[in-house]
Amino acid sequence: MKRIIAQARKEITQVWRDRLTLTLALLLPLLLLALMGTAISLTVTDLPIVVQDLDKSPASRAYIDAFRSSLTYRIVEMPNDEQPEQSLLSNRARAAIIIPEHFERDIQRGNDAQVQILIDASGGHGGGKGRGGEIIFGGGGGNCGNCLGGFDRRYHADIFGVDPALKCEVATPDRS
Repeated sequence: MKRIIAQARKEITQVWRDRLTLTLALLLPLLLLALMGTAISLTVTDLPIVVQDLDKSPASRAYIDAFRSSLTYRIVEMPNDEQPEQSLLSNRARAAIIIPEHFERDIQRGNDAQVQILIDASGGHGGGKGRGGEIIFGGGGGNCGNCLGGFDRRYHADIFGVDPALKCEVATPDRS
């Protein structure tokens, strides 16, 4: 133990005598912290998604407009004869939103209006779940706030007149 203390004392004395080494040891970590803090952004923007609106109602269009007005998502056109899964498989979109028929009717009745969102989880951030995990949202077609960027729950209460306490079911399809 005496040798370790003696070595540490010697190193501290040498760093203290050499002002350049002392300055670099103190300032470089702060400089790197400032540089990396401003240069790296973890904000996701311009994520391509496709939408299949089977209801074609004002409520479904308002729901789609919420995605369209977000900086996080970019809605890409999907051919009418194509299924949303094909857009995921061809890498034209990273997610697909499927709004079922009777979406607006279910909202007006106060029932859960479910929206299916298929997510391409094939990237390195996907957690190894493979392609196209299926997420089904309830509570007026809202997002649970924890999945796919999370819309503000109050939006759904304001636009659709539903309870903002939303449910979220996650189902990963069997691809074997």
